[in-house]
Amino acid sequence: MDNAASVYGDRGVWADDHPVVRMGGTLTAAAITAAPKAGTILKANGANVEPAATADTPVGVLAADSDGTANVIYGVHGVVVSKRLLDNTGAEANATLKAKLTAIGIYLKQAWGGNFK
Repeated sequence: MDNAASVYGDRGVWADDHPVVRMGGTLTAAAITAAPKAGTILKANGANVEPAATADTPVGVLAADSDGTANVIYGVHGVVVSKRLLDNTGAEANATLKAKLTAIGIYLKQAWGGNFK
């Protein structure tokens, strides 16, 4: 899925230190309205995904800005830039939520000056 369509609007969230494993998903109706941005940490809600809060268990990180439809691409393994991770409010995710990402194979990088995927 490393084509222009899958990385458009990605805000430089995913670093190329390690190949990113991406999956397709479906946002909940409420999440579609919120139009989450790339870097939003996601949680499962039934068969769908939506932005995660601190108390939630993450399932991935949104790989590209939502385009106003239900279909999204999110990463489930790879390296992300810590400062670009967002929570369910659209603000930078706190350390507690970010720390939960390593359990699903997503590792944090503090800063990055190279290429993004």
